[in-house]
Amino acid sequence: MFPKGAGSENEERRSSLWLRFLFGTLRPPLAYLPHCLCQQSEAALRAVLRAANANGAIFGDHPQWDRDGRSFIGFGADEFPLWELPANQEYVLHCGAYAKLGQFTAVIDSRTSPALYWEIYSEAESPDAGISSYNWWIENFAGWVPKLGWAYIPLTEDSPFAMFVARSGEQRLVQAVKSELVAQGIRAFELTVQGEVVLWPQSEEGQDS
Repeated sequence: MFPKGAGSENEERRSSLWLRFLFGTLRPPLAYLPHCLCQQSEAALRAVLRAANANGAIFGDHPQWDRDGRSFIGFGADEFPLWELPANQEYVLHCGAYAKLGQFTAVIDSRTSPALYWEIYSEAESPDAGISSYNWWIENFAGWVPKLGWAYIPLTEDSPFAMFVARSGEQRLVQAVKSELVAQGIRAFELTVQGEVVLWPQSEEGQDS
């Protein structure tokens, strides 16, 4: 996707391009939390949910089925527990694993309290935000991770990457996710953080196609 070549100047330029493209900034707040990156896929999301011992819910989306197996039509706090249903978990895997055109997508723990979910969701009402605004959410979502615990975030529909991020102190969970990913043959890596400087790993050049 980006020009390749040897030399530290070119590597720094490529790193800057990747960071701005995926996160909109050279210092993405998510990079300073425990994390790993991998290819977007249903297999990767399954690995995340298995490592977290959890079911998922798609932030900004709605369950598709109610408890009677009918199409769910509704909006509000009562909908969140429906994510636990097997049919809705299939929807999570199909639609939460990949980025949507121009939209922010994140899979969070389905055990998240509805009150917290709607507290975060209400941020979409601010003048400079929107529930579908990828750029705003990718920069600000890190502020909610301490309460959420973890999230799987596909990084734009124009890249192959997704990011798993956890609250501070949860390196063990990130390691468990990486182990599950590797067991499925999925490469996992991290952003390089040196003080305040964030770098896209040079070793991941082969994946940026």
